[in-house]
Amino acid sequence: MHASKTTYYLHRSGKGFTPLGLRPWMVQTVWFILITLTISSAGMSVFLWSETYDFTTLATQTMLERKVLAEQTLTANHLKQRIGDVQNEIQRVKRFNTKLANNLNVDAEAVIRGTAMGSIGMPTVPADTVAYPTADPFSRRVRDFLDSLSDDIHIQEIRQQRLVSIIQDKKHEFDVRPSIWPALGRITSDFGVRRSPFSRRYDFHNGIDIKLQRGTPVKATAPGIVIHSGFMHGYGQFILIQHENGIKTAYGHLKKTLVKEGETVKRGQVIAESGNTGRSTGPHLHYEVRVADAPVDPMRFIMD
Repeated sequence: MHASKTTYYLHRSGKGFTPLGLRPWMVQTVWFILITLTISSAGMSVFLWSETYDFTTLATQTMLERKVLAEQTLTANHLKQRIGDVQNEIQRVKRFNTKLANNLNVDAEAVIRGTAMGSIGMPTVPADTVAYPTADPFSRRVRDFLDSLSDDIHIQEIRQQRLVSIIQDKKHEFDVRPSIWPALGRITSDFGVRRSPFSRRYDFHNGIDIKLQRGTPVKATAPGIVIHSGFMHGYGQFILIQHENGIKTAYGHLKKTLVKEGETVKRGQVIAESGNTGRSTGPHLHYEVRVADAPVDPMRFIMD
């Protein structure tokens, strides 16, 4: 027996109602299709929402990680600069300590070993209590570097403490050494081999040249007795001072000398005015230090 039909009437403009007969299975099929499409559409919406949420979350995490990375990079660059500054400061202290040791006639390394002074021992360097990830190579390198830096700082500190003690024991010897600048200016020619400004050939420069304006005051760098004051071939107006321990200092190309031979001078006393006399290419002071009449680098003695 055939299932009964269900009649639906469709309204058509200008034509009235048109009957449409549908069997039950047709209606059920239409409803099944509609429900299936609705469920599929809802599932697709949930899937798209989930993917969009995951993408938004990932984008947010990526943005945060980039921000953290940028901050870490900035911190690392700042740390690198600070470490460089500390290294430069340590090198400056090392140079100062070496000059101080030279002025005291002691071996700089002997100061560290303790053989230059009694029985002052090395202090114990405190252990690094900061925890670093042992599996991180960068952290290990940073820790090793900071440990080395800490050791170096303590070594330089001990060196200075010992040198201060030596200074107290050798105060007079230190006071009579030429350890100050004769005048402040830019060094235009160092001690040692250089290209001659006259012949353009290499020769040995037995002092340092300090660029100065004419008339700049020139000071004695240590107490002593003036053994020459006046003209000297090549040097122009020239002063030579005898100090203790076989040390002499020389000042050349002067405009005017202000002390006489045989006069006793003090450290820091103005003895002349700088100039451009003698064999010179421009206003400057030629300054020498001689030990047992042999020229040595004045920078070994100057404490700046």
